[in-house]
Amino acid sequence: MKIGIVSPYALPEKGAASMRVDSFQKHFLLNNHETKILTPFRDRGFLDKKVIRYKSFKELKKELKNFQYIIISCPSFYTAFRIIPFLKLKKIPFVLDFRDLAENSQRRANILFQLVSVKLASKVIVVTEYMKNYFVKKYKINPKKIEVVSNGVDRDIFYPTKNRIKTRKELKISARDSVLIYEGIIGDHGLREFFENLTKDILVENNIKIILAVIVGETENKTKVVLENFEKMLKKRRLREFVIIIKNSSPDKLREYISASDFGLAPIPSDINNMYRVPIKAYDYVACGIPVLAKGPVNGELEKFLKGNNYGYFSSNWKDLIKKMAKISKSKIKINKKNIETFDRKTSAKKLLAHILK
Repeated sequence: MKIGIVSPYALPEKGAASMRVDSFQKHFLLNNHETKILTPFRDRGFLDKKVIRYKSFKELKKELKNFQYIIISCPSFYTAFRIIPFLKLKKIPFVLDFRDLAENSQRRANILFQLVSVKLASKVIVVTEYMKNYFVKKYKINPKKIEVVSNGVDRDIFYPTKNRIKTRKELKISARDSVLIYEGIIGDHGLREFFENLTKDILVENNIKIILAVIVGETENKTKVVLENFEKMLKKRRLREFVIIIKNSSPDKLREYISASDFGLAPIPSDINNMYRVPIKAYDYVACGIPVLAKGPVNGELEKFLKGNNYGYFSSNWKDLIKKMAKISKSKIKINKKNIETFDRKTSAKKLLAHILK
């Protein structure tokens, strides 16, 4: 089968969408299904025969005709909304892959795009049980139409390494320090709030150092400005000396930084619109063998993921979370690794392929 995956991004562009569709493509290719990722063209010199970078919707539609099955990664909700009528007209089967809900989008029109897209799709995949139940209840969709395919982690990339001492030495971190790591986009969910609730005294009393392995846009000035303002905030709060900022790490280096840390920070907003979310960073931390320190909504998927698998510590507010951080920094906690294979991206890709071939 010839499969096309429409995605807002593709490797080497960093981010959750890129990693997810890459894992799908790898699995499909290994199972003899010719697969291409279709993503918008960005003038950054990216060349890859496995990726088609289109410059217009007209060009995208022309490419779509060459495939027997299409996977549409959502967001972008608008892209899905525009190409679904074309796929229906050409009788090309497709599945919608929802990584996020439109309710979290800044564009309110995306909620309409989501509604229409879900109603028209023959098959839908979502990343958590909460999302499935949400769609079934809100849009009165047959549960058999929806499959849960978690984000998970690429365990060929993320696993515990034995270079802890070497990596800490490179970063000038002492053996007695407890290290908290955060991986993600600078300016992402709650990171600034975490530091605004943190004090120098807590870090000093508990010998805590913090690694920020952040994605900073190489061509977008906006993210660079966010980072500059972030550093100003750290200096103002007298926290800068405790924070090591590492920009745009490769996956191999990121694995080393996580493995050299003692616990990983994974915050999301504590509101009802984020009940469905388990941030990918949480899976990465667990795969590298460190517990997760997370903030989010009570009884949400993130809390269930951590408590149900004994993967770390959860709170719905910053004050309590920082207290937990101070407490666990005094002891080296090991986590349960028994269920991690359940969240392997190979397992997710296999599940998706089975859903397509039904």
